[in-house]
Amino acid sequence: MFRTTRKSRHDFTLIELLITIAIIAILAGLLLPALNSAKSKGIAISCMNNLKGVGVLFNTYADDFGDFFPSPMAPNGDGISGTGSAWSDGLNWGGRLLQYRGKGSSGYKTFSCPLLPYAGMVDGIYENGQIYGMNPNLTASWGTRKLVRRSAIARFSGTYNNLPQNKSSSDTVIVTDSLHVTSKVQYVYVAASDSELHLRHSNAANCLMLDASASARNEAALRTKSNWKKFISALNVYY
Repeated sequence: MFRTTRKSRHDFTLIELLITIAIIAILAGLLLPALNSAKSKGIAISCMNNLKGVGVLFNTYADDFGDFFPSPMAPNGDGISGTGSAWSDGLNWGGRLLQYRGKGSSGYKTFSCPLLPYAGMVDGIYENGQIYGMNPNLTASWGTRKLVRRSAIARFSGTYNNLPQNKSSSDTVIVTDSLHVTSKVQYVYVAASDSELHLRHSNAANCLMLDASASARNEAALRTKSNWKKFISALNVYY
């Protein structure tokens, strides 16, 4: 005689299904902040590496051009006085340093923070303008179209806004995370009413310093050590 056996089967009830979904939702809620934090830290590290590379290029340029850094925007006239006819618009600091990048390079991509990647021209700001913001006070007078003598910056420190009073090269900001106030894209210079240092990385800005170091600085550190005056918050509020 043969006996047939029937496999027992347990179907999910509606309550069990809802409990499972609730558990998954709770786990996702717990894990997502950690994942987002890890992603933000990864972007900040990538941004810092970009700045370190920019620092190498700034100093290589100064070694080749009589101790001068490029100016934030394309220079005017002789490049020293800040007056006269403007040079080609493509010769801002990014355009000058781009000449040191070989063929096949990523162009301006590594001259900008990956948190705000270039997505096309905005309000007339092309890719060569959507890059880290250079400090235009490095000649001890505000000017976006003046070449900057590297060895003279420390002498000016402490005498003008956005230059450290202690004249420390490790506190002197050369380029940093920037944001154009109205267009909400990165911009080629900072320390101005139309564009300013942007505290986009956990309420801090990544900065390249005169000593070629790169570090994250919060508002308090920038105010006290770098004599920085104005900011744009992580929520894009200018103050």
